[in-house]
Amino acid sequence: MNRRSDILALGSFVVLGLPDGMLGTAWPSMRATFGVPIGALGLVLLLGTAGSVLVTVFVGTLIQRLGVAALLAVAGLCAAVGVTGYALAPGFGLVLGVSVLSGASAGMMDAGLNTAIALTGRQRLLNLLHGAYGVGTAIGPLVVTAAILTGSWRPAYLTLTVLDLVIAGSWLRQRRRDGPVSRAAKRTIRGTKRAAPLPPFRVPFSWSAKSMPTAQPTIGWIPALAIFSENSSAPNRLSVSVSARAGCWSDLASSASRAIVMAPSSRE
Repeated sequence: MNRRSDILALGSFVVLGLPDGMLGTAWPSMRATFGVPIGALGLVLLLGTAGSVLVTVFVGTLIQRLGVAALLAVAGLCAAVGVTGYALAPGFGLVLGVSVLSGASAGMMDAGLNTAIALTGRQRLLNLLHGAYGVGTAIGPLVVTAAILTGSWRPAYLTLTVLDLVIAGSWLRQRRRDGPVSRAAKRTIRGTKRAAPLPPFRVPFSWSAKSMPTAQPTIGWIPALAIFSENSSAPNRLSVSVSARAGCWSDLASSASRAIVMAPSSRE
């Protein structure tokens, strides 16, 4: 896996963490805009988590069929559509509708990258990936605060739309650089024989030349459980915080702790 791919993976997780940090801060203004009670946030979280868990179950199959880079490009496009719905929603009904799509895109991005990197055994990169997510959740409240100071929370989600499109375009470029996954490569990975190393995002199931067919049946359920616990709690932290600053320090502390865990990891 080359350095460009590593940076793109980390950038994707920073952007992945942004909406989780933004929603809690934006919700007081959003609920006032749509005229809904503060408890309606639970519906948004429920639908988002449902979409995320549902798509995560099928991530293993999607990686095999599309390849990692193509899957992440699709995730970025779905995320862009979802947050655009947030930014332009005339009513709360559309927010609920696109929450499912946003959750599904987060599930594809989260489980896709976690699975691909974990199967290569790169522990340090995996820890950095989770630290990058924490950085995104820490920056999210600042983006929303800046938008609200200009008069509305909606520009924050329009900014996120642009970032999601950049991520999607970057993964499409990565896929074109690596080339499409051949059927022969898929058969080699599913079989027991080793092949010559493929480009990192060309491999449909793993980013390494190692074959791990025994991991396939559980590849969707383990990330699904992790995403359920993570997505159901992250946006709530700032909605009940005394200030956005307190939430930012909380997320920064979480990111720092993840980075510290990276230190004793085995060398790649």
